Amino acid sequence: MPPEAPQPGPPPQVEAEPRRAVNGWVGAKSTWVAMAVAAASVVGVAAFVAIVCNEIGDTDLSLGGWIAMIFGIVATLALGIGLMSLVFISSRRGYDETGGDWR
Repeated sequence: MPPEAPQPGPPPQVEAEPRRAVNGWVGAKSTWVAMAVAAASVVGVAAFVAIVCNEIGDTDLSLGGWIAMIFGIVATLALGIGLMSLVFISSRRGYDETGGDWR
């Protein structure tokens, strides 16, 4: 008579992360703190820019300055949008996956 195969037991219990033990309260609190810090930073930068612009006074920008500024804005947006689209295309087509067990 062949020996019996061992019966599988229940799957091992994985303990929850400590910060999830309080029903996500800590995670929600840290999110609100991060958002408050980000909002305060935006307000601070806006106030700084307003003060600096007020101190500079009225300045004129020549036609060449306007063209350079518009070109810089368009080029920066095109570069950012182009690179982000390449990241998404690369991720969706699987180019970011490892090619095998190369460790």
